[in-house]
Amino acid sequence: MFTKIGVKISFIIMVCLLAIAVPLGFMFGNIEGEKQKNILLDKAKHMSEVGATMVSQYLAEAVHSQILTRDQIFDTDYIKIPGFNPPKYQTAYSTYTDRVFLKPQDSFLKDPTIEYAVTLDKNGYLPTHNTKYQQALTFDEKRDLKTNRTKRIFTDKIVSEANSSDNVIVQEYKMDNGETIADVSSPVYVLGERWGIFSVGVNFKTLKDFKKQKIINFFFYTFILIGMTVVVVFIIVGVYVAPLKKMAKYMDALSTGKTDMELNVKETKDEHGELVASIKRMSDSYKVINRKFMELRRKIK
Repeated sequence: MFTKIGVKISFIIMVCLLAIAVPLGFMFGNIEGEKQKNILLDKAKHMSEVGATMVSQYLAEAVHSQILTRDQIFDTDYIKIPGFNPPKYQTAYSTYTDRVFLKPQDSFLKDPTIEYAVTLDKNGYLPTHNTKYQQALTFDEKRDLKTNRTKRIFTDKIVSEANSSDNVIVQEYKMDNGETIADVSSPVYVLGERWGIFSVGVNFKTLKDFKKQKIINFFFYTFILIGMTVVVVFIIVGVYVAPLKKMAKYMDALSTGKTDMELNVKETKDEHGELVASIKRMSDSYKVINRKFMELRRKIK
């Protein structure tokens, strides 16, 4: 199929470059994805620390302003609200948090990568969830599980680990609604006592799109570079093959006895030049032999 050496060489180079580019492209996408993931997590860590400070100040202010007592903000007498599965609870401070926490917590969700930003006490009780998770109940358990998650007690390992840590902690997990989240939690202290945690959930949906776009961009520019390389190689090979065509034409003429032709190819200091020199020596030898043969033939006649 590929009869010209320039096309053959260009095709081989293209295949080799593609074989290298494909795994490199996915490797590049993964590396860039990890960088972006770290950026998202660093941002979430900062958000969780800011949120923890905010919550601490709000609860302390409630005590200082005598809106709530110290015992009330540390209330763990969870009163079950009837008619919910999973169960929901009220505490002495949950009405206050509904009024004070909601808007500040929702402000974190202006960032599209943030799935939730909430406060939980040391037992995993979540008094006030974000607005998107306080949708009207439909009594469709599967739907309500996703859209109404406020005032529940979360006792999963993620919450327990976060409440056991004295530092910012990052944990990846699947929510009970099936979504994969990176939970970033910071400890909350109120009036010098551990109260709970402020948790920020990072959704990696945008990260997948980011990695995909990076890979597409890599292949786009790589294919352009490969195309340019193939064209340049084809041209260069064409330049080097041109003298070979002259040599082939010269040898064909010589094989038919045409000894009056000259090989007008420059002798370079490489294998190409060595070939030209060899052909010229062979041509000279052939001409000598041919001349002697002709002289001998005339004598015989």
